[in-house]
Amino acid sequence: ADFEEAYVGFNIYGLSILYSDGQNNGPSYSEIGYSVDAGPGSFNVSYGEYEDNGDNTLVGYDWNIADFTLGFYYYDYEDDATVAGGADDDGGYVSLSKSF
Repeated sequence: ADFEEAYVGFNIYGLSILYSDGQNNGPSYSEIGYSVDAGPGSFNVSYGEYEDNGDNTLVGYDWNIADFTLGFYYYDYEDDATVAGGADDDGGYVSLSKSF
């Protein structure tokens, strides 16, 4: 389902805090995370909660290579089972990004 949200986020010394308020009865989302420099990149971990939907955890490593960032991540989503059709999910993914 589509919905709109208004959000505010802060990042101070690697600690990130995010709150998204779902508009028109959409779910709210809150997240806390931490990032620390480690070798040629940074190690990241975060935990978030979707109101009446579930919780998610993300652990990853971003590796800076020249002008690119290569990321390796593992996520775990635990469904609250309050919304019909929801399911737990976990897995890994790789990302490649470049800022212009």
